[in-house]
Amino acid sequence: MYSENNEYSYLADEYLKSSERLFSAVSDDQLAEILLFKADRYQQNREYYKAKRELENAEKRLATSSKIATKSLVYKNLAQVLNKIGESKLAFEKYQQHIELNDSILNADKLWDVAEQEKKHLIKIKQNEISLLEKDKIIADAKALKKQEENKKLLFSLGGAVLFLILLSLLIVYFYRLRKTESKLAVQQETLLKREIQNLVDKR
Repeated sequence: MYSENNEYSYLADEYLKSSERLFSAVSDDQLAEILLFKADRYQQNREYYKAKRELENAEKRLATSSKIATKSLVYKNLAQVLNKIGESKLAFEKYQQHIELNDSILNADKLWDVAEQEKKHLIKIKQNEISLLEKDKIIADAKALKKQEENKKLLFSLGGAVLFLILLSLLIVYFYRLRKTESKLAVQQETLLKREIQNLVDKR
């Protein structure tokens, strides 16, 4: 059983060493995660000084990193290891750094939630504005259509009135001429009648 554990430990060490060689030229963040994993394994085996070495190395790798969550975990584990080996003051400092980073993660999450809520609120306002604009357009289109219909009715009414006036004018002219003609015929008939009467008187 002991031999199997040693063999497992040896294989794990070899795997982690090969992983370190692979990532050392690629990414400090990824290498820091491997070192964090190694330190955790050392902590489980109560090899605290080895765990401290790996965690301090991981801390250096993450010095300029933006991975706050990984940094926070490194500080937390380092505080535990330092406390185990009696470096209480430094352990407290590392734990404080862990708390600060953890709070910043929570604050970032809260800010993200607020930003998401604000985004949803702005989208809702914009949708309401679009809806109001669409309603205004529908109302404006309806008013324009109603105005067109009213204009058509007005033009039709004016056309009818003009046509009526033209017909009335024609009728007035017609009756005026007819009356004039009738008056002229009456005068002519009266003149003829007078002549006939005069002729009859002359014959007697």
